[in-house]
Order: sequence, then C-alpha cells, then structure tokens
Amino acid sequence: MSCPCPGPKCQLDADDSRHGSLHGYKNLRCRCDPCTAENTAYSAVQAERRRTRKLEATARLADVEREVNAAILRAARIPNPALRTQVREILAPIHRATRTKDAA
Repeated sequence: MSCPCPGPKCQLDADDSRHGSLHGYKNLRCRCDPCTAENTAYSAVQAERRRTRKLEATARLADVEREVNAAILRAARIPNPALRTQVREILAPIHRATRTKDAA
C-alpha cells in the first residue's frame, strides 16, 4: 500500500494503516490530508456536544430560576411576618446565584 499523501506533513510510513485516523493526527502528529480531515470531523462533533451541553445547562438553570421565583412568591403569602422573613433570607442567596449565572 502506498502512502496516500507523500510530503513533509505526512509522519507515517507508506504502508501504515493509521492514515486518516484521529490517532494518526493526535498521537503520531501526522498532518496529512486524511488525518487532518478526520481531526476536523472529530472537532466538529465535539463542538456540537459542547453546544448541546451548554443549551441543556441553560435550560436547567431556567427551570431552577422559575422554581426559586415561585418559592419567593409562595413565601410572600406566608401570613406570619417572622417566618416570611426567614424564608426570604433562605431564598435570597439562591435567587442571587441563579441571576448571576444567567447574566454571565
């Protein structure tokens, strides 16, 4: 088998079966066109996973913020003023934390 990409960017032997693999690009530092294409495809998949995780985390944060806001509204209806104050003191740091993360 001949090397599909002769030249200085190719670090693998001509008969090496690792051409066009992520292993060839990452570990063996081969920068031939097939290895580079494999790394580009892998990077695109990883970028999509990161975007998906970020969207999921944002959705979870929005759910938490809705729950905290609902708890604050429920606390406002507590008839005992001392208890209402205690509940607000407990919820305030949580509310600030969700607002800070949402703004970032």
